[in-house]
Amino acid sequence: MTKYRDATIILVSAFLALTFLSPTILATTLGDDGWPGTAVVDVKPLFYSPSQLFIKPGTTVIWRNTDTGGHQIVLDGTISDFLDQGDTWSYTFDEKGIYEYKDAHNLLVKGMIVVQ
Repeated sequence: MTKYRDATIILVSAFLALTFLSPTILATTLGDDGWPGTAVVDVKPLFYSPSQLFIKPGTTVIWRNTDTGGHQIVLDGTISDFLDQGDTWSYTFDEKGIYEYKDAHNLLVKGMIVVQ
């Protein structure tokens, strides 16, 4: 009976993980908000969504502040304007590579763009 209970717990856990992680995985894989050549990253209070994004060269990434507090994005030696709630900032990635970015006001909030 223990084997069946353990298997049930594993299956339920896997289902819940896929249910809640799937939008992030899809957004990370597709990274497309419906417009050709663009992807959107939502700025949340303590994280970015998605936190990892895989895109093609020439893609413009738009950071959209959905938090009530202000944020600034630090990326590749560039600092965005101060973003109030609802504000956006964009950056076009022309070259392949791995780009890490962070929040200027909370350095523990980080994200990564992979241009492939």
